[in-house]
Amino acid sequence: MKSCEQVKLLQFGVITILQVLLDKDLANTCETKEGKIIMILHHMLSVYIIFGGFIFNNYKLHLTIIVISFIIHFVMKICPITKLSNKLCNINEDTRMITLLNHITGIYSYDSDIPSLDIRTYYYPLLILIIMYDLHYINPKMYTR
Repeated sequence: MKSCEQVKLLQFGVITILQVLLDKDLANTCETKEGKIIMILHHMLSVYIIFGGFIFNNYKLHLTIIVISFIIHFVMKICPITKLSNKLCNINEDTRMITLLNHITGIYSYDSDIPSLDIRTYYYPLLILIIMYDLHYINPKMYTR
């Protein structure tokens, strides 16, 4: 493996480990091996959605995963991976996964009537910027005059 690829994997791994270590449900609540594995894989996917385009430069794949994730969340109203891990870990089915973005903003609510207290107020604009970033690298002419 080339050293540049190793650095990219290390970056991804460090961010993922940090997010996993900050997950109180994984550490304190989940008692099943299967549930913990699903939660860790979910954290990996979450980190990839936010940082994957920047770290791995695979913009088309990254954009595809973001769009699929958007569609699934829109249709199901809750992430099916969250639902599965909550079931396997005997966690309340309405509990959402806590990510680095929650910790950075200090906002842990997904259902607040007050937009500034709902993490989606920050998450969706961030994803739109990430989508624009991917699109820029997929088709640079789209953003030049």
